[in-house]
Amino acid sequence: MEEGDNSAPEEWYTYQLGDRSFNKLGDAASHPEAVKIATHLRVEASRVACNSFFRFHALFAVDLLPGLQEIGDRAFQYCSNLQFISISSSVRVIGERAFQACSSLRTVTIPKSTSIIRSAAFGDCSALTTVNLPKDGTLEVLADFLFSNCSALKVIHVPSSVKHIRKCVFSNCEELETIELPVGILSIGKRCFFDACSLVNIIIPSTVDCIEDELFVYAHEIRAAFPHISNDDDAGRLAEDEDYEEDYDETNTDFVNAMMTRFDDLPLHTMCYYHTYYPIEKTINDIRNEVQDCDRVDVFKFTPVHVLALSSEPNVQLFKELARCSAPSMFTAMDKWGMRPIEYLFKSRMPGAKASADFLIQYTVVDRSQWLGLDRWRTDIANLVDLLDLSDHSTQDGPTLRLYGLLEKLELVESTSLVETALWKLHIDRTKSSSTPNNVDRSACRINCGAEIIIRNVLQFLLDDG
Repeated sequence: MEEGDNSAPEEWYTYQLGDRSFNKLGDAASHPEAVKIATHLRVEASRVACNSFFRFHALFAVDLLPGLQEIGDRAFQYCSNLQFISISSSVRVIGERAFQACSSLRTVTIPKSTSIIRSAAFGDCSALTTVNLPKDGTLEVLADFLFSNCSALKVIHVPSSVKHIRKCVFSNCEELETIELPVGILSIGKRCFFDACSLVNIIIPSTVDCIEDELFVYAHEIRAAFPHISNDDDAGRLAEDEDYEEDYDETNTDFVNAMMTRFDDLPLHTMCYYHTYYPIEKTINDIRNEVQDCDRVDVFKFTPVHVLALSSEPNVQLFKELARCSAPSMFTAMDKWGMRPIEYLFKSRMPGAKASADFLIQYTVVDRSQWLGLDRWRTDIANLVDLLDLSDHSTQDGPTLRLYGLLEKLELVESTSLVETALWKLHIDRTKSSSTPNNVDRSACRINCGAEIIIRNVLQFLLDDG
């Protein structure tokens, strides 16, 4: 296999661990040679002991077969080429640092049977983008450093079974934008969101009664929204001056209160944030019963559509329901960072994101463009829509900006033409009322109707700028 080639022959090696235990790296010599070089491995055992596959760099995919109950500490630590892991539905315990620093691992699905995941089990998995925690499971604690330094992780849904989030669970998750926390959580540990510098979509439930210090240190996007309570200068001193640590104390009180009350008096925002915890039918009914003040925004200038677009499950049915009961402008509004909901959907890798993005393009662009007066305008818009590649999460900002920019300009041109025509007609009607029809000079009426003043002094966008 050539260097840089991630492909691997799918020749699965089934390995029965039995009762043997490999307690340290040196014991790996007991493995058959085929296991040491295997790229695709099926493990049949009741327990994978500590360090069993520590630093097995050849591993590309692992299938943990039914019957497995425990994955031991550091069992797959530093398997740097491991990209795919299938965890059996029988696994109850995942050990400390079990998959730490598996730097190629992209997706993890935890089964309902898992009730214990020990500290740093998935820490330093720098390519990890998707974590599926069991919705109907028995997992009650997210252990220390569980997803620390998972720098590619963008969205995570914390299941309603979880009551405690320990320290530094999401520290240094630099791309994390959304974390859904259920009502019922009781405690959040120190520095839980330390350096989660992209985090914007979060509510701290009112059930939380124990929050440790320094929760949002270096969570820049959140802190920037509350400059009157930010103490990033102190946080900077903490980083630069070790002696200052004893004096530094971020009690979080103001930030926690801000995050607890963020959606107060914004019921649609709250519904969209918590919708993953309820049947879709309930949320749809709730939206139908709460249609007033649809265009209100929160401290980040988020509309309910922004919140839904950032969800772990952007549901197209909910977007359609919001479209039915609210103004189209809510779907194209820009937030504090100049982002429209569609742009968050383009970046999302969550199930339902593509279907939702398709609907928003249809609703906010294609349907609107049908009202444009010239065929060539509609063709220009259609061509830009065709340039969008929803499978590419990194290159949509430019095309999206051009698409909405052109559409808004053409709509303004169309509106201006209608304004000019209406003013012209009004002036003609007034002239007719004071003159005989034969004496009405339509060209003079147009010149004197006021349209040229509007165009010259207000609607400068009509001028050709080359």
